[in-house]
Amino acid sequence: MPSKTYFQGAPHIVLAPAITRCPLCENKLHVRKTMTRGLKGKSAVFKVTVKELYCTNTHCKLYQVPVKPEGLSFFYLPHMVHGTDVVFFVGERRLKNWQYKQIREILDVKPSISSLSRFFHLFEKIAKCFLEAQEEETKAIIKKQGGYILMADATEHRESKPTYHIVDALSGRLLAAEQLEKNDYHHIKPIWEYVKEKYGTPLAILSDDDTAQRKVRLELFPETKWIYCQYHFLRNLGEKLLQKLYNTLTEKVKELGRKIEDEVRSLERKLETGVSREKYREFSSGVRAVLKPRGKFPFELGWLEVYDAIKTLFKTILGIRVEGRVMSHLKIFVVKNAQKLKSLSEKAEKLRELNTHFVKLRKVLGTAKNAEDAEKKLNALAAEMEGKAKVISERINKYIDSLIAAYTIKGAPRTIVDVEQFHKEVKSPVRLGNRLAFEAHGAGLSYAREVAKRGQLEEMQRSVPALIERLEEKKGEEVVAKKEKKKSRSYERHYRELWREDPEAYAARMAQLIKEIDDLETGKAEKPPPSEGDKKPRKESEA
Repeated sequence: MPSKTYFQGAPHIVLAPAITRCPLCENKLHVRKTMTRGLKGKSAVFKVTVKELYCTNTHCKLYQVPVKPEGLSFFYLPHMVHGTDVVFFVGERRLKNWQYKQIREILDVKPSISSLSRFFHLFEKIAKCFLEAQEEETKAIIKKQGGYILMADATEHRESKPTYHIVDALSGRLLAAEQLEKNDYHHIKPIWEYVKEKYGTPLAILSDDDTAQRKVRLELFPETKWIYCQYHFLRNLGEKLLQKLYNTLTEKVKELGRKIEDEVRSLERKLETGVSREKYREFSSGVRAVLKPRGKFPFELGWLEVYDAIKTLFKTILGIRVEGRVMSHLKIFVVKNAQKLKSLSEKAEKLRELNTHFVKLRKVLGTAKNAEDAEKKLNALAAEMEGKAKVISERINKYIDSLIAAYTIKGAPRTIVDVEQFHKEVKSPVRLGNRLAFEAHGAGLSYAREVAKRGQLEEMQRSVPALIERLEEKKGEEVVAKKEKKKSRSYERHYRELWREDPEAYAARMAQLIKEIDDLETGKAEKPPPSEGDKKPRKESEA
């Protein structure tokens, strides 16, 4: 709590109820309690004096019941030093993915990070109350569009309870969001029952095929069409098809990558201070950049890409004649480990072949125009994969009805997450407006993001009298702090991008760096004068 001197000289606001007589007995209301407190607003601090009145008529039902100022929550909520405007300011910025540190920097008052987090959780609760009050509006939208598609999924986090969401996939309206003690049948069934009671039987259900959801779906909606989320279908199939071989390759490539990184770092210490060391740092960063995998398995095979990068590096180093001590050491290291890399070639090629079949399936699902086209392509692919990748054929035959179901309803999405993220070959017109809700860290945040998506933040502020009676009207757009200019890209980022865009250009640049470093070390290239940072202070005897 701030000290008393903190608010000295601050503007003073007095709040008192607008009514002066009891609404029941018309007896004059008397001052029961006067409280003065300091309050931190978004851009200033000030004092607020709150007067509470009460009825003195002992026979009145409102006897001793405090009458508080009508505009009290305009300024603050109970037990808070900071104003309501700060709560909404923090909530609105967090919905735009601002970090707490960024929000704190542009506030004139400086709440602690823990306080900002508390404000945001309060904002979530307000948003949830607001959306629950709009149930009739959601029902009207569902009626107008002829029904809804129940889309369900859970978001689990390491340090918090799982959050379960149910959304109408056609309109993007959030129907239910709850934090669960455990993501199982007994905990998710009441949420499905609530949605069924409020909005009726859906046109279809879009979900993954986990045991709990399957059991609830068949129990509550046995006749409803089921759409298997294509992202989950592909992820499960990809893991089954590639996981074992990919893990084996990953383990070996990781071990070799660590050895390369240790060797490159250790050699830097053997170079003299000066331009040769600076060049070597660039080379070292270029090596480390390609030893980091990217993408999410099984849609991206990051460690297979690292294997290809190491193969290119080894070939580049072995193809250059060097005389300097540092690069000679590196070349000897490559010669010693070349056989280990070669032993992985068979696994890498097998993995590449299986991934080719997997990509074919992704293209079929991503480019199908309608249900008939999808069925025709899937059946043809299942027949083709019978002798090449049997698991693909089996999964297609098992789930073909639920996979093509998405193409039978106009406007139905094919996946719970963003369609285009895993179907890059197709520019689908279907976009999930509610994608943000599935990235939520809690049920309240899901509701808050839904409000922000619909542009109803101000309406929410006006429509929850139980929490906020009135709020300050906006006087124009808020001035958003300008983002700092982007810093120049680091060597690692530069070479990572170069490798992904043009492996040949990457190999050529690395070869050039190796040659330059070796020439500088052996004296074939003239060393430029050292920079101020590289000059060593002279000893007194030398002076």
